[in-house]
Amino acid sequence: MQADVLIDGYNLLHAAGLARVSYGPGDLERCRQRLLHRIRHGLDREQRSRTIVVFDGRGSDFRDSSEFRFHGMLVVFSAPGEEADDTIEEQIASHSAPKQLVVVSSDHRLHKSARARRATAIDSEQFLKEIDSRSSHDPAPKVVEKPELPENVDVWMDEFRDLDIDQIEKEVVRETRQKRDALDAQRADLRKKAANSAKSQAKPADSNSASKRTGKRNDRSSNHDSEEPSRDSDDEIFDLDFWESRIEELDQDGI
Repeated sequence: MQADVLIDGYNLLHAAGLARVSYGPGDLERCRQRLLHRIRHGLDREQRSRTIVVFDGRGSDFRDSSEFRFHGMLVVFSAPGEEADDTIEEQIASHSAPKQLVVVSSDHRLHKSARARRATAIDSEQFLKEIDSRSSHDPAPKVVEKPELPENVDVWMDEFRDLDIDQIEKEVVRETRQKRDALDAQRADLRKKAANSAKSQAKPADSNSASKRTGKRNDRSSNHDSEEPSRDSDDEIFDLDFWESRIEELDQDGI
């Protein structure tokens, strides 16, 4: 493939602030992925199809192939014993239309090789500014990391290897049913107690006292009506909050 944009991958990685002094397992690949996502957000589909990103082959996690496609871009790893700069210089030297070629790197050696063939050389920092300004500023997709198994996973596998999962499931179902039946019985008993409590608190209404008249033999008489306030059983308020709240608690705890 002949590129219009030739990128020094690790040089751009440093300029983007993604490089580290040392890398743990998988760290270097995650950093490369973040860089590639940043590049692809700043280039359109046509530009990506004519872009080559070159990384040093040493430390590569890609053992089966020296190159792969990433959203249209060609990602290349230098051959064993070669550096990325060597591969980039070969690409510059073999390009059929070098005036159309843009070489992205802050390496003076590559700038010199590009100018020798009248290609355009651009510093990595400047390239990042340009692609970031074109980008829609959407965050790069997060690279999903595979969870690492604990070191003692084999010990736990041996510990639980003989467990009968079907038997455990049956026991859980049986215990769940027993608990549910017990809760149903307890709820029914509480409802019965609540009903009995309501009946025991009901009182018959007091009858109104008869009006009494006291007559006097003098010329002046006065009538005095004495009447006690009536109490209707419908006005009686029964406090069943305890039983109702208890039943509600059991309903919430039920399975």
